[in-house]
Amino acid sequence: MKSRIKTVTRVFFSLLVVDLIVVGLLHTILNKPAVIDASGAYDTTVNYTEERIEKLMKRQHLPSVAVALIDDQDVVWHKVFGMADVENQIPGTADTVYRMWSVAKVFTAIEVMRLVEEGLIDLDAPLVTYLPDFSIQDRFPDGEPITIRSILSHQAGLPRNGCAWLLSSPQDEGVLREISESVRFCTTADPVGERYKYSNLGPQLLGQLIETVRGVPFADYIQESVLKPVGMDSSAFLAAQLPPQSHLARGYTYEKRTYHALPQEDITGLPSGNLYATLADMTAFVRFILNAGEAGGTQLIKPETLTMMFEDQYPNPRDPQPMGLGWKIAHVLDGELMIWHDGGPDEGTGALVAMLPERDLGVVLISNSTSFGGNISSVLAVDIFESMLAEKFDVVSDQKKVVDTVEIDPANYASYTGPYIVYGQKLDVVNRRKKLLMPVFGLKLELLPVGTDRFVLKHWLIELGILDWFGLPVSLKEVEVIFAPADDAHEAVMILNIAGLSYEVCPRYPVMTEVPAIWHELVGTYALSVRAPNGQPADDVFSHDSIWIDDKVLQ
Repeated sequence: MKSRIKTVTRVFFSLLVVDLIVVGLLHTILNKPAVIDASGAYDTTVNYTEERIEKLMKRQHLPSVAVALIDDQDVVWHKVFGMADVENQIPGTADTVYRMWSVAKVFTAIEVMRLVEEGLIDLDAPLVTYLPDFSIQDRFPDGEPITIRSILSHQAGLPRNGCAWLLSSPQDEGVLREISESVRFCTTADPVGERYKYSNLGPQLLGQLIETVRGVPFADYIQESVLKPVGMDSSAFLAAQLPPQSHLARGYTYEKRTYHALPQEDITGLPSGNLYATLADMTAFVRFILNAGEAGGTQLIKPETLTMMFEDQYPNPRDPQPMGLGWKIAHVLDGELMIWHDGGPDEGTGALVAMLPERDLGVVLISNSTSFGGNISSVLAVDIFESMLAEKFDVVSDQKKVVDTVEIDPANYASYTGPYIVYGQKLDVVNRRKKLLMPVFGLKLELLPVGTDRFVLKHWLIELGILDWFGLPVSLKEVEVIFAPADDAHEAVMILNIAGLSYEVCPRYPVMTEVPAIWHELVGTYALSVRAPNGQPADDVFSHDSIWIDDKVLQ
């Protein structure tokens, strides 16, 4: 989901509005969404979804898209558009196997919570309680220990990925143990509970925990104790465990008018991203969740445990990205709770499973393309849910509601102004004639106050919808800017709220009066190599990168 903010930021920093007006106008006309009405059936939603997907496939160059709509225990509609294998012109079906990538994290979390239910682990116990050999170079030794809860919620301060080359292959039984042991070379990024920081490493450690407690290799145990009981007989965490007749969709990237196939092979991080599944199997998983953890007459996980997994674990106004236990969560469409997780798409497949658990509605979306990321699939899922709510419950969200502004003394603007860092770019907030502005390449976006320290964007191009012509995943009308003032423990930050689905904390751009002498010694070009199992750099150099000083800041 962080790619959603990257997309908005890239537009902030690269739009040349005048040059693209004609192209954008045509884009808007061709992609105008279908009208949503409350007809009492799902025919309108199906037509709407088909229209959206067909246009999305053309715009994003998607070889195939698999979609399913679920209402409680009924799959009300499913369809696979396009080709699972472009070269051989093999169409996708509900039984085509796709890489689900990070959707795997939800399954790992479910098994961890089953261990909690059985009293075999404590959610708030330090990880070292169960993995005594676990160690990491902790930059915050006086902070809280890394716990199971903090890992499930991406609040453990762990780096995104591991930091050592592994000798084991994904199929080796000791691969997760080797990952766990290699963490001793890694360094924590933040104190536990300080902020949301997405990590693939965390679920891999939890996979090792599952192996240790269960005494069975992770992939084997999940296959027999989670996937098969749920009814996911055509799914697995290792390619070798898929049924012999399985057809695996090829992953693709689209460049220079050509589809280029990407390898769809096992990765060592099984618990964080090595799930293979079919559309049909994913609908079984959604029905299992919507059936309060019961499948085939067996209660695999308690309803109250699932409810806890859907709750924000570390609410923090300074870092408001909500996260449950393994599930991403958001409140959309005037307050509807949505639980979801996306996977990919850089490796050639993008996937998403999403539910409104309080309405018993679910959506599954999969595409074998690098251009079907969570920034696209999550927005599409919300739009589909909007139509489903209208048809089933006559609930129609107020898409055009007017946001009421409030009066703020312009004298207070001084605490908001200044440069900020937005995904590696410098962005200034300025006060001009008692108006708070965010100048971006000649566009002076006004910040209108809608609450204490909360603002929305205003510009005549936004009002007319012209900026939406450039294919943004969300309208800039859905972007909220929040300023969190400094306190005794924290510096002031700006927070971008993108449609309630994703948040980015933007620190102030550092004002350096003097460049430290040591920085000059760091400037230069470096050879890049992997870290060997002994912690030393490997001999092979796979790339080069540079460090430089710009505006008195180390880049």
